[in-house]
Amino acid sequence: MRFRILLGVTLVVVGAVLALFFWNTDFFWFRGGPLGVLMLVVGVFEVGEQLWRARRRGRSGGVSEAAGDGEGTSGTEQDGDRS
Repeated sequence: MRFRILLGVTLVVVGAVLALFFWNTDFFWFRGGPLGVLMLVVGVFEVGEQLWRARRRGRSGGVSEAAGDGEGTSGTEQDGDRS
């Protein structure tokens, strides 16, 4: 997962540099500006997707961990102990 986030951040940085500083430069048959914008969009999508997956994993882990603790106490009993 960290590799894909690092890849996305790298795409964002390289794409921003191409779009800002090399707009009219030709790279083979590509122009720097549109190629940079495309790389920037793909990088943002990649980072966003990985963060979204990590957030989903964090939620599901917490729910299954709380549900599978094996104590046999209900939520009302736990709330009664706190007061």
